[in-house]
Amino acid sequence: MEGPETWRELLAEIISDSQERERIVQELDVNRITVARWINKETMPRLDSLRRLLDAVPEQRKRLFDLLIRVALLCIRQSDPPTANLSNTHTPRIRPVGESLRHSNSFIPAEATPIPSVQA
Repeated sequence: MEGPETWRELLAEIISDSQERERIVQELDVNRITVARWINKETMPRLDSLRRLLDAVPEQRKRLFDLLIRVALLCIRQSDPPTANLSNTHTPRIRPVGESLRHSNSFIPAEATPIPSVQA
């Protein structure tokens, strides 16, 4: 796969330009150290910060969204034993998160990032 493989790597690439970093920090209304902590895996951004981040990087929005959804799905798969009934536990929780992120960026079509059903 070409380019960054995680949302954190993509964000690091985006903010490698100091002017872009300052623009994003101001647009998100967060401290530079906060963004550095996200990149260094020290903290996770709040959902509202993720929405604003997606809006702040229109050229990278779809790629960033896809990488964020991949992380969410991996977290769900790793948190459950293989025999767990995912349809009653985690699937309803991930769909609203994915959908709420999608709605913050109305130009991303629903079919652009399908959320696969998780099989037990």
